[in-house]
Amino acid sequence: MTAALAAPGGIGAGLRRLLGLGAARGAASLLGLLGVTLVARLLDPQELGRWSLALAVQGYALHLAEFGLRSVATTELDRAGAAWPSLLRRYLALRLAAAVAVLAAVLGGAAAWQPESLWLVALATLAILPIALQLDWIALVDDRLGRAALPLVARPLAFVLLLAAWPGPTGPITVAGCYLAAWWLAAAASWPALRRPRPAREATPPPGAGRMLARGAPLMLVTLTNQAQLSLDLLVVGWALGAARAGDYYLASQIAVASLLFANAANQLALARLPALVDRPERFAAELRAEAGRLARTALLLVAAMAVVGPLLLPRLFGAEHAAAPAALLWLLPWVFLQHLTNLLQGALAAARRERAVLAGNLVLLAALVPALGLAAGAGTLAAFAAARSAAEVARLGALLASLAR
Repeated sequence: MTAALAAPGGIGAGLRRLLGLGAARGAASLLGLLGVTLVARLLDPQELGRWSLALAVQGYALHLAEFGLRSVATTELDRAGAAWPSLLRRYLALRLAAAVAVLAAVLGGAAAWQPESLWLVALATLAILPIALQLDWIALVDDRLGRAALPLVARPLAFVLLLAAWPGPTGPITVAGCYLAAWWLAAAASWPALRRPRPAREATPPPGAGRMLARGAPLMLVTLTNQAQLSLDLLVVGWALGAARAGDYYLASQIAVASLLFANAANQLALARLPALVDRPERFAAELRAEAGRLARTALLLVAAMAVVGPLLLPRLFGAEHAAAPAALLWLLPWVFLQHLTNLLQGALAAARRERAVLAGNLVLLAALVPALGLAAGAGTLAAFAAARSAAEVARLGALLASLAR
């Protein structure tokens, strides 16, 4: 792996990986957009708001259940060499145990405080089980990008097909059932990644369960604070402005998140490929600078295209009842650009085993986000909530850059 990165064609290879995985994420994002459009057409504004809030709960449950273990396993797989089956067994045991515990807690909470939404929350949250069994990260470490990309496309494609094929009336429960089934199909699509080429490294004992949990805990807190940035504003919109306005903000946010295909690809590639350069800091820094430059240029082009196309396309996609969504999306575009850089820096710091620096950046984000959301709730506009999200992202980016400088 190190030799491949150090080769003269390393920059071209890095661009190929970014574009390859980014293209797969682009296809997945387009299918995801189609799914969001179908859901917006099938549900009335109140139902859409309820579904978006159930997804927000599921997002927190997912990150608690993952406990940062996916990132830990990704960075350890190459080091494990021929001992990788032991690493995988330990990873799956920890993931499934955490998923069951979190699922029980969420269902108990829903039964106690929102019994009318229990089935909706249950079906959405059950998706954390197939997500735990998704093994695309193995193919990513092996540089088999086609196999790694397959589950990315399979999940939104299955969701769209299941929704389109549903024979009867469609409500939030039906949408949640199709969502859960789509995740199981995506997990199954990732399992061929187990047929790996024989590792060149000799067997290295993988870290114990305690060590994996210790490394995963700060990453779990990172992803929870990431989720807070992605959905805390949605929850506050629902509280301050009502479920229907939350539905509009959800649609704009989903478009913004779907546009992060290259940002997410850069994060995954940094996790998979930079650990081999940790002992070569000059090469590590050079790879990171080159990747950041490519990513920033890509993000600028993407944001410019969204600013032109979004206001024209979204009203046709979602209908007149969601007329507030296009304006909210324009206010989210600065956040889209910033997310590309923070995603890359988070992956690089995690690859260097500096998880606590990533967590510190997210705590800075949360400290900025909470008062900003308070101001947005007072303003009472979706634009104010989008601006709050961008302001918090600026704070996090500054903290991550300061950590790298140290």
